[in-house]
Amino acid sequence: MSRPAGVGRRRPDPWKAAFFGVAAAGLIAGVAWALLGSSFLVVRSVRVTGSAVPRATVLAAAGIRTGTPLIRIDTRAAARRVERITQARQCSPCLRTMAMTSLIPTGWCSGGRRGRLPGSSG
Repeated sequence: MSRPAGVGRRRPDPWKAAFFGVAAAGLIAGVAWALLGSSFLVVRSVRVTGSAVPRATVLAAAGIRTGTPLIRIDTRAAARRVERITQARQCSPCLRTMAMTSLIPTGWCSGGRRGRLPGSSG
């Protein structure tokens, strides 16, 4: 014996679908707020280690301000900016510390109008 069409099948509950849709949207909005708008995940301080360069110079070159959301910080770009400091040889920032290797001058070369300090890497 065959059943008539539609008998025994449950129709999806529209309230259930609406609940999960609103819950998913709320979760996405909460994560976006936590990453971009809240004070939970922001730069609170920047620590500079291993540098003979003044801390203020390194912080100005890095361009990292306190209060900036961590998701918006490009650590590679900050490292490139810090490595442009003439006394810095290498910079490896992470979320907690900005570690630098200072350039160690080994002599003085004068050529043209400006002199330069060649480091141990040439």
